[in-house]
Amino acid sequence: MKKILDTKYPIITTYTHHAHLLSILGTSSMTKFWIFSNYIQIYINRELNVNSWADFYFPMPYETRPFELCKWIEVQKNSEEFIDKNQGDIIKYIIDLIDNNYYVHLMINYRYLSKSRYNKKNVDARHDVLVYGYDSEIKTLYCADFMFETSKYSFCNCTYDEFYEAYNNDFVKKQASYLNHNIYSYKLKKGCDYEFHINNIVYWIKQYINSETPEYWKGYNYSNMNNIAWGISCYDILIQNLKSIGITYIDVRFYCLLKDHKKIMIERLRFIENNTQLLKEYVEFFEEIYSEFVLIVNLVIKYNMTNNLKIIDKIVAKLTEIKNNEYETLVRLIDGLEVKS
Repeated sequence: MKKILDTKYPIITTYTHHAHLLSILGTSSMTKFWIFSNYIQIYINRELNVNSWADFYFPMPYETRPFELCKWIEVQKNSEEFIDKNQGDIIKYIIDLIDNNYYVHLMINYRYLSKSRYNKKNVDARHDVLVYGYDSEIKTLYCADFMFETSKYSFCNCTYDEFYEAYNNDFVKKQASYLNHNIYSYKLKKGCDYEFHINNIVYWIKQYINSETPEYWKGYNYSNMNNIAWGISCYDILIQNLKSIGITYIDVRFYCLLKDHKKIMIERLRFIENNTQLLKEYVEFFEEIYSEFVLIVNLVIKYNMTNNLKIIDKIVAKLTEIKNNEYETLVRLIDGLEVKS
């Protein structure tokens, strides 16, 4: 009649695919070794426009998601068409999966969910939700996403009837999405063969500070390799964009990504410190940078409301200083970690 799988508020929330994954992984302390060995390298399009993208890098093509590379997660994937023809009832399909300890990841239209802000506006808004529980007595599903009352990642619930409408409508069914009309399901494994080593972290920090292009792009994605900036050089792309003549809107997601990048670095260093007695100065340094990015995100939002060019100057100055200080600090950090490894 009722089952709610464990979730934990994710350590980073810039994008759904990371937030959903980390809300599952966060329920087990054993997954920290995998989490902190990843989420180090980042990338961004050199030419920033409406369709530009910045994200944490995983050794995979665009079409693959972090879930499919995480050894702690068992992944299943079925097309919406297959499920609709063979299952018939999306609610029953979700309940069956949850009963077998699978979280369900699919695309819906938030216009039909009463607790979504888009319902109140009567506006179509497609996004990918994570379903982690149900209660058949009150006919309720338990969900996580960014699309409820606020734009922050949150846990909420909805009725079976409204979820069915949110899933089964033309706005979702007839338009392409990054899930490619698939429904994913994820189960947290009790163990895996991932082996942690401090040199994994050292390697990716070196890739980050040297702005290295990963091997995948060199071998399989050469055509757009030159359109992507990596690691710490992402700061230069953002600064260049901010200095563009006539800029009227700044995509705040890029700055939220950098904020999350510092947040998980803090937790990574705390984790290493517990294992190697790393000096606390590095944790304190990234705590300061994180605070700076909280301020920068607010400045970006303020600029988008006012177009006050003095705000641009403040952001550029802060990004320039942060980049230089971060580079020097990470070089020293690498030296310390390599000695201890």
